[in-house]
Amino acid sequence: MKVVTSFAVLLFFTHILSAQTSDNAKDMVAGGYLSFNTQHNTIPIPLFNIAGIPGFLYSSRDSELTDTYFNFTSYVGKEVSPHWLLGIQLVYAMERYKAFDVETFGQTDTVDLRRNDNQYGLGLFGRFMINPESKFIAFIQPNLNFSYVSGRDFRDETETGGQNTYSFSLGASGGVLYEISDHFRLTSRIGVLSFTAGHWEDTESDEGNNFTSFGTTLNFSSLSFGFEYKF
Repeated sequence: MKVVTSFAVLLFFTHILSAQTSDNAKDMVAGGYLSFNTQHNTIPIPLFNIAGIPGFLYSSRDSELTDTYFNFTSYVGKEVSPHWLLGIQLVYAMERYKAFDVETFGQTDTVDLRRNDNQYGLGLFGRFMINPESKFIAFIQPNLNFSYVSGRDFRDETETGGQNTYSFSLGASGGVLYEISDHFRLTSRIGVLSFTAGHWEDTESDEGNNFTSFGTTLNFSSLSFGFEYKF
């Protein structure tokens, strides 16, 4: 029911976006941005993973671990006034965690552990440009997103379980645009505020639970860069 409700909200706002044909409408915009983070046997660093939960990774003296996170978002939007742009975005994110030669309780041999997460998302956003006449344009961007995350766990080469997660989120970010030319802009964005609600299910037992989270962040783990094209 939550999935149906989320899609209904997205379709409603998509209809509003397509219906915007005011005389103040300016350009169409297409673009994308990405973020990347990797860790290998280092002191604990804060990560903002695809489930939206800040966390830490630790490596022991005898084990080797790596963790890689990548996010790419593409979007298309329309400037409906000098200050406002409305748009639709698609999101893909992945996280790959590997821990080699891990000692487990009661076992004499070490094992390799892996975790693969993939996220697919669809969202709507509005962008309020504070100073649209400048080459450096500061903006605030509220958003509504629906996402599906598939997570799988492996022990050596054997899959041991996993979770499927469905969620929707409301959030806001801030950023800066820089106009290179009449058609191209560089973009940078950093997350500020988010609320997420959803449901996860275990792939083996079909057990699951509902969850909610609320948080703020203002660090490099939520920073992304990209470009966009106006036409």
